[in-house]
Amino acid sequence: MKRRFNGVILFLALISFGVGLEAVFLRNTAGASSKEEGPAPASVDEIVNPMEQHFQKKPEGEGPLISETLKEKVKDLPPFFRDMNFHIKPRTYLFYESKPNTHPPPERKISEAWALGGSLAYESGWWMNRVALGAGTQVTQR
Repeated sequence: MKRRFNGVILFLALISFGVGLEAVFLRNTAGASSKEEGPAPASVDEIVNPMEQHFQKKPEGEGPLISETLKEKVKDLPPFFRDMNFHIKPRTYLFYESKPNTHPPPERKISEAWALGGSLAYESGWWMNRVALGAGTQVTQR
């Protein structure tokens, strides 16, 4: 029991650290508000559907937000180090099921489970435009 408790504490500490890093280095780009969509197109030919949006170049300022001093320090490094990425994705899942009990007394049987988890991934930049490395791991606690 104590080992499992220590694992949960460690997992929650890692998630807190990851969320903190994500808040510091990344902007929230989950959903676009009406302010971010831009002006209405002048004609029907200018309308861009969601499938085509993925192939358009992103405006300057979108994407990871890293301090200017860090950008200046890594700009002279080779692409293998300069273009590396870390991804932290915390997740949670709640399962709830209520079904009739087949044995007397006729009560409902409730099944509940809450799972916490997440993934941590690393991607390097390209080395000589041929080789790139990547690794990832996933964790689940319930």
